Amino acid sequence: MNRFITAVIVSCIALMLNAEGMWTGFTDENHIAGPKLSEMDLFGKVVLIDEWGVACPACKSLMPKLEGIWKSFRDKGFVLVGSHRQSRNNETLAAFLKEIKVSFPIYQSAGIAKGEPKTHGLPFMYLVNHRGKVIWSGQSLNDGIEAAVNALGAMGSPSTLYGEVELKKFK
Repeated sequence: MNRFITAVIVSCIALMLNAEGMWTGFTDENHIAGPKLSEMDLFGKVVLIDEWGVACPACKSLMPKLEGIWKSFRDKGFVLVGSHRQSRNNETLAAFLKEIKVSFPIYQSAGIAKGEPKTHGLPFMYLVNHRGKVIWSGQSLNDGIEAAVNALGAMGSPSTLYGEVELKKFK
């Protein structure tokens, strides 16, 4: 039993050390609106990155829906980050964000450092589970919400010491 507990503690420490450097763009210079985040604020959380642009009508129409999702799930281990991916015009961004009153964090070009899915136009979203793995990407907000709810439900499940290795039983 002591070896098991030691292995779990070592695994948790390794995960925390690997969390640093996992994210990119969460700097004061890149911060646009909402609460400021650090990499450790995202550790162990389910994170939905919404890549959007202020000149994208579809992106702008999603913002009120994203605000509702943020308010519903932010106290449940969920973080929503708006990642503005177009040229940064502070006046235009400030006017738009003031008009729609979003409260979730928005950064210029923030996201995951490695394994970020390829964007297929804006808006584009991807979900990172509490273990730091991209588990969903796409343009459907409904699919993203479903993936987030499933990921939040999996937060209490035990971690495997084997990482992403699947063990299969052979006959």
